[in-house]
Amino acid sequence: MMSDLLDVEEGAQYCHIKSTTMRDWIYKGRVPFVKLGRRVFLRKQDLERLIVESLVPARVERGRIAAEAAAE
Repeated sequence: MMSDLLDVEEGAQYCHIKSTTMRDWIYKGRVPFVKLGRRVFLRKQDLERLIVESLVPARVERGRIAAEAAAE
């Protein structure tokens, strides 16, 4: 269980963002957290869910992905 808990720095690294951004997300309630005493931890499963929910799907343009169409 403890291996599934990341501190703020580790959570930020896991999401490839700055720790100040992660702290801001925690403060704004965008990321759930666990508080043990004065320490703040993030559950890896919550970060994985955040990543999945943040997925922006590719646009399809007449059967082709828009990025392929733009490259031509």
